[in-house]
Amino acid sequence: LSGVFFLIFVTLIWITDLVRRKSVWPLFSALALMSIFYVFTHYRLFIDFFVASDYVSHRTEFESFGQAGLKEALKNTLIIFVRGQAHAHSLQRDIILPLLACSALLMLPRSKSDSSRWIFWLIIIALGAIALFHGFQSYPTIESLLSPIKAMLPMQLDRFYFLYPMFWAIAFGLVLSVLSKQSKSLMLVVIAAIGLQTAYAFRHHELLVNRGTPSVGEFFAMEQFSEIKSHIGEPVDSYRVGSIGIHPSVALFNGFHTLDGYWTNYPLPYKHAFRRIIADELEKDIGLKQYFDNWGSRVYLFNAKTKTNMVVAAGMQEELTNLDFNWRAFYELGGRYLISAVEIDITDQPELSFEGTFKHPVSAWNIHLYRVQLQ
Repeated sequence: LSGVFFLIFVTLIWITDLVRRKSVWPLFSALALMSIFYVFTHYRLFIDFFVASDYVSHRTEFESFGQAGLKEALKNTLIIFVRGQAHAHSLQRDIILPLLACSALLMLPRSKSDSSRWIFWLIIIALGAIALFHGFQSYPTIESLLSPIKAMLPMQLDRFYFLYPMFWAIAFGLVLSVLSKQSKSLMLVVIAAIGLQTAYAFRHHELLVNRGTPSVGEFFAMEQFSEIKSHIGEPVDSYRVGSIGIHPSVALFNGFHTLDGYWTNYPLPYKHAFRRIIADELEKDIGLKQYFDNWGSRVYLFNAKTKTNMVVAAGMQEELTNLDFNWRAFYELGGRYLISAVEIDITDQPELSFEGTFKHPVSAWNIHLYRVQLQ
């Protein structure tokens, strides 16, 4: 949904051009075309919210993860301004931010281009405003002001940080342009900055950052799940499966029908029905409870042991004990099998029967399969 925030940003530029009485039709045409394509590519979302009158999305229950005090809000503001956000890596901390700070103090005041100065400061103000909005969204006063907006637009309004990579890159390029025109000797600084930032970006490339994690083949483990499917021996559309300690997308990718998943928009009644399965486990961990109740897009079989970390679950050696799931609720939603990356102690789980352990050399998981049957 990051396109919404980009459209808002470009619309502000269009309004600025309109006030300045510049030619606005080319930009307006581009905005209109982009909006049409956005509606076309997200047509289900628009149908759900603006056409289907009986549809209630789980997004209507989006809440903040607890209110933030002044100190915490300022801390969150500083963190995103300096480090960026995990979903929108801007990589400004080590090279771009220090260069911009030095340039703002030493170089830009002497710049011969007035336009360079005001564009630079406009970008910095925008970056600061986005950081403040993100940091203070859960501050009681701001939260109360945002509540009516969130009721009409059930989405994470702070995601203007998706614009961070673009804004930091523009500011970086602008400063390099100004420095290159100051003197020939500063060209060395420009070349060094480009080289260092390029190396810094490569250092944070996904192939390097995730080099210790499973490969695509190991993650989806197609042959292993084919063996599980053959063992069950029933048409896949006649039952549903749930996953513990392993992302539901793995089972879904391999053709299983799942109770759980990562869904950005689904009916609110299903969230409530699914919550019945994990309700007792959520009560054991306030963080998990807030994570599901106040957001809920990740519809997983959360429990106090494996929590939300699938990597930890995959490497767990001890059994999962005292699992307090509502197996009747699981069964009523069509669940018949449980795919677990960690062994479960079923001594006090009469609804579960162990079907077997499945291992494969090209798999990140040792899968323990359980059948769910009501007494």
